[in-house]
Amino acid sequence: PLNDILATAINEMPDNKEIDFRLYPNPASTYAYLEFEAFMTNEMLLEVYNELGTRMEYIIIEKGENNFTLNTGRYPGGIYFVKLSSGNIKTGTKRLVIIP
Repeated sequence: PLNDILATAINEMPDNKEIDFRLYPNPASTYAYLEFEAFMTNEMLLEVYNELGTRMEYIIIEKGENNFTLNTGRYPGGIYFVKLSSGNIKTGTKRLVIIP
């Protein structure tokens, strides 16, 4: 039946949902805080890129964690992109403004 085919197709679709996380305060000067879902079964990779696309930092966040404090005081003022990913499937990116 058609319902069985649709159910099978939906179950086989890759789970490429974007990771949703809060990033605050924004703009930040000394620290920025990330809050995200704690249901992640994999460790997550946090990457910070400057506005030219140069990766400034990457940090491994252990599985089961649901928050992280990013030391933004070591970056010069400007626009940055914070990328959070889990495995090769889930990714989320947010813009962060750092003021000196």
